[in-house]
Amino acid sequence: MTPGGSQDLQMWQAWNENGRKPDDLEPLMKRLDPLINSHVSIYAGKVNIPPDAIQAKAEELAIQAIKSYNPNAGAQLATHVAWHLRGLNRFATTYQNPARIPQHQTHKIQELLSVRDRYIEQFGRPPTDFALAKKLNWSPRQVQRLQKGLTRKALDPELFATSDPRTYQPSRFREIIALLPQQLKGRDKFVFKGTYGIGMPEMTTNQMARKLNVSPATVSRIRKSIAGTIEQYLEQR
Repeated sequence: MTPGGSQDLQMWQAWNENGRKPDDLEPLMKRLDPLINSHVSIYAGKVNIPPDAIQAKAEELAIQAIKSYNPNAGAQLATHVAWHLRGLNRFATTYQNPARIPQHQTHKIQELLSVRDRYIEQFGRPPTDFALAKKLNWSPRQVQRLQKGLTRKALDPELFATSDPRTYQPSRFREIIALLPQQLKGRDKFVFKGTYGIGMPEMTTNQMARKLNVSPATVSRIRKSIAGTIEQYLEQR
């Protein structure tokens, strides 16, 4: 076994023997970043899929590989992860058709979404990381990691404010956010991009209403419709 392989194994064992906690997985994922990025680079910019969505899928595949790794089988961890990353080819072939979006139920996202919405409803403002952590019975660091994992700002109290994924659960939410603009047209696409700051500065409801020459209520309805679409994709298996 190579020295690098030995260190990979030590880090995997620390994660595996300590209850498979996200905090222990984070350094291992960071160590595997060059391997993951080398596979992402094969497809990023070369297929009709946003690079953020490819990156999210690669991380998901790497996490699946880490969870299924068996050191007694004889292969090094990096080899096992690289084998799983071949799944990017199937992903690219399947989803470069913009009419399709990955569907997955991400329980942690839904839980955070629900708690955050109730907090905003009750107090009229977004909760702090500490407040979310207390409500969810998570560590503040885990909440911060969930929020940091988003590709773009998704903590919009008027839309649905959530976050995902570098809790090291499947990061389909980021795939949906990255792929959804290809599904939208006209006003809906403008509102989505203005809400998330994708390709333009982030805008308030009133700013978008003025740009579109519609009422703020119309923009709010569009935003809620987009939020409903995202939630629908998250709820489907």
